[in-house]
Parts: sequence; structure tokens; C-alpha cells
Amino acid sequence: MKKIIFVIMLGILGAGAALAQEYVPTPVTVSKEKVRMNGKTYLSHVVLERQTLFSIAKAYGVSVTDIDHANPALKLMSEGLKKNQILLIPLVDRSTAVPEPVATEPTPEATPEPGPQAVPQPVPEAEPQPVNPNDYFFHIVKWYEDLDAIAKQYNVPKDVLMRFNGMTSDKVKKRQKIKIPSHPDFLTLPKAEEPAAPAEVPEAVPVHVDTTRRDTTATSSWFSRLIKSKNNISVALLLPFNTTGQINENYVDFYSGALIAARDLGERGLHIDLNVYDAADGKQPLTADRIAASDVIIGPVDTLDLVRTLTAAPNRFVVSPLDPKGIELVEDYRNLIHAPTSAEWQHAELINWLADEKQAEDRIILVTEKGVAATSAASYLKESGLPYSTLSYGILEGRNIVESLNEMMTKEGVNRVVVACEHEAFLVDVVRNLNLLIHRKNQVVLYGPARIRSYDNTIDIENLHNLNLHVCTSYYVNYDSEPVKAFLPAYRALFRCEPTPFAYQGYDILTYFVNLISRQGDDWPNALGKRREEGLQADFLFGQVEKGGFANEAVRRIIYEPDFTIRLVR
Repeated sequence: MKKIIFVIMLGILGAGAALAQEYVPTPVTVSKEKVRMNGKTYLSHVVLERQTLFSIAKAYGVSVTDIDHANPALKLMSEGLKKNQILLIPLVDRSTAVPEPVATEPTPEATPEPGPQAVPQPVPEAEPQPVNPNDYFFHIVKWYEDLDAIAKQYNVPKDVLMRFNGMTSDKVKKRQKIKIPSHPDFLTLPKAEEPAAPAEVPEAVPVHVDTTRRDTTATSSWFSRLIKSKNNISVALLLPFNTTGQINENYVDFYSGALIAARDLGERGLHIDLNVYDAADGKQPLTADRIAASDVIIGPVDTLDLVRTLTAAPNRFVVSPLDPKGIELVEDYRNLIHAPTSAEWQHAELINWLADEKQAEDRIILVTEKGVAATSAASYLKESGLPYSTLSYGILEGRNIVESLNEMMTKEGVNRVVVACEHEAFLVDVVRNLNLLIHRKNQVVLYGPARIRSYDNTIDIENLHNLNLHVCTSYYVNYDSEPVKAFLPAYRALFRCEPTPFAYQGYDILTYFVNLISRQGDDWPNALGKRREEGLQADFLFGQVEKGGFANEAVRRIIYEPDFTIRLVR
């Protein structure tokens, strides 16, 4: 079977390549997110792939010219739209708007001439108002934004934003609240005196080490280290792209990240033979010759597809790259390497972290949902031997549970609350109740499941920062790290969009295994559990299951700080 060379077939490295036979425009969903700039209020619209300026204007009931005038820095008429671009859409007053003829999309043959413009009526000048530095609105930083992009979006100089927010650095974090000055005259205010930068003091990072088995302490990342034992490495990449139907963009993103990794490793002297296959048809696409020639097989994703590949390649190691359910196969297949860290291991590490931080005067409270099986965090807490109290309640009891929680808490130390539940509604209720208790002068730290981070539409992120949320997760991108700083502009320049978590995962997995094989040669599987390796988004430290394969045990500890930053502890 011929391998699929996506550089040619999908045109992933070129602009404007067609991914399907028909062009299907993406529907436009009207945003409800409002922003305020220069005294005017706009709706904020994030451009999706295959959306047009005309379709967006039609959905919001404004003209293309209105959008262009509201976004002068984007040069929409000359440069067009870009995926993930943020447009300011003028608000339309439906109560006073005059009905207009329904517009039709202009054709290349004839461009309609602009109609007569209404003559603006003179408006009496208002008395000049003093500039109020407190006149501002908040912008919550999205995962793909930096301060330059935010400054450009609101047409406010970056140095003004930094002064207005008391920032000594232009680094921003996901979900950080940035104050945007509403009054344009603020731009002329005298520059505030910048405080002296504090001296850098090395921060002690608590590390919980399992000394009964091996050293799990994180080492330096592989990006600064390359000892070549093997120079030519062959990798088979099997992903369900679904090239005969609707392309799965998540797996294209994974492949895009892997391409950047292959390029970076190639620049360091490694020769990588990357063979890419579409595994979407439920078949095992590798021939016996290709299996024999591969140093490692990455993918497929689905558990049934993994079984087919593991069975067809019993003498080659197969990496399960994405699906958490792949962990179910590790006990049965000695040649399986499961890359995503399991929820079980995340829960175990969360309790290890709790044990690291607990002081004598602190109190531990375990919260579970009545009638629902608790996550493994509850059993790991029980096995730890730490003293704790338990509160179990149903979601309908939430309004009456504050007093019960308050009676269980201490005023002398920190109340460390472990939530052994992943249900969204219950987590929302727990976060709300704990925030009420903070206002009663209780010190509270919440140890929550990684899934709580995905409920940002229903949980007020500010509440998570109030609770100093501690999370152990498989994936977290530290945008302050030098490797991430190098990866981002390279990815943006090559693919003209922001990398998704799938792109980071593709980069990390290919970089880790190629680097490991280059160092260890054919003996690389025996080095899987020797030391922890740090990637852009994920870390890797593999433990072997008895009579089975390997499972990743590395997690990242992150803390939601009170200043609305998220700090990577390790």
C-alpha cells in the first residue's frame, strides 16, 4: 500500500490548497461578547475557517464597510480574513435602524457602486470631561493571545496597557484580566515612574519522589541535549485523517506539529523518514516491509485500530498518542506505549502534592457528590494516611451546604479541599460555596480534577483564582519557556494560524521518541523510564505495567494564582 505524503496530498505547507471537493462555508454564529473601545461598544467575533467577510457582515446585520472601518489595523479589504482573527463588529440599534435592501454578494464581473451617503447633522460639542484612570473595561486573555495582539485589537499602545495595568513585563497568561482604558485621552497621560525590578530569587519547588522504584525528578528538557547513537530514524505515523470524506482537522494539526518537530530535528543533524498513513477506514495500513523498517509506530488513535496495529506489528513498539482509553490495552500488549497520562495517575499525583503542602495546623476536607461514584482521588487520599473529614451532598442540597462546610473548617490554618468528582454542575456548585466561605475569612485551597479547566463557560475563572486552584494535568503550555517561544513563531509563519493542543502533542511525541532513539539506538525501549523529559505541552516518564506495556506517569502541577496568572510548579 502506498504511503500518503501529506505535504503533496493535503498541501499542508502551501497556501490555499483544497481539502475537499466542494467549498462549504462555515456558518456564522453571532457573538454575545461585548468589548468597549474609544467610547464605543462592539461585539467581538472570532473568525473561523471558511468564513467570509460578507457572510459575517450579513449575520450581524451590518455592512462590509462598517466592519472594515471598525478594524482599520487589520486591513481587511487588502489582506482579507485570517483564521482565529478577532473582528470588532459595530452594534446595531434595531429600534431606530432604517430597513435597507437585502445585499447580494458582489460578483467579479460587476462591483456595485456605493450609494448616497447620509449627510451628518451637526452635533453640539459636549463639555470636555476630565480623564478618569478608572474608566476601563476588562479583556480576558485567550490562550493564543499575547500583549501585542491585545494592543492591536483595541488600538492602544502596548506600553500604555503595561502602565495602565502596572505590568513590569509584557508577558500575559491565559485567562489573565487586562484592563483596557476606555478614554482615548488616557494615552496622553504622563508616564508613570516604573518600579525597580525585584531581584530574582530561586524558588524552591516541592517534588514528591517515589524512591521505591526510580527517580522521577524532572531533568532538563531534550531541546538542549542531543547525543546521537543512531542517525537515521524511520517513523510510521498512523492517524484517522479521513481523506476520502470530511478532513479531521485535529489530526491534521497533530501532523503539522510533527512536521515542525521533524524539521527542527533535521536541522540538528538527524535524518528522519516520516511515513504518514490515513487510518480512518478501520484497516491496518502498514505492510510487513514497512513495519520491519520502522523504528517506532505512532498511532493509530482508536482502541480497535490500536489492537489491529499491535497485532500486526508484535515486534515493534506502538505509541498510543491521544485517546485516554488506550490505557485499557497496556496490560495486554507488551509492545504498547501509552502517551497520555491517565486520570488515575493525575489523581494520585494530586494527593502527593497535597501531602507535600499540608502543615500541622491545616485541615483536609474531601467533598464528593452523593449517589455518584467518587474519582480515584478519594481512594488515594484514604491510602495516604492523612487525616481528613468527608462531606458528601447532592446537587439539590447545594444552597444549604455552606454552613456544614463552615463548621468543618479551621480558622488557624489552610483548609485544603479535595473534590473527588468531575461532573460540571457539581463542580460549579462546590466552587460557588467555597467562594462564599472565603468571604467569611476562611483560607481555602482547592485541589480539583484536570477537567475543571474545561468548564470555563460555567465556572467563573476569577473564583478559581480566589481558591488558589491546584490541578495535576497531562497538558499545559508554559508560554514563558524558551522552546515554546521558538515554536510559536515558526508554526505561525508556516501554517498562518495558531497551534492547537493537537499540534503541541504532535511536536512533543515525535520529538521525544526520535530523540530517545537517536540517543539509545535500538535499545531505546529500555530507557523509557530512566528520567523525566519535558516537552512543550506534556512531559514523559514511562512506567512498565507488570507483564504489559508502558504508561506515561508524568503530570504537570499548575496553580491558579490570585493575580489571575497560572503558574507551572513542575
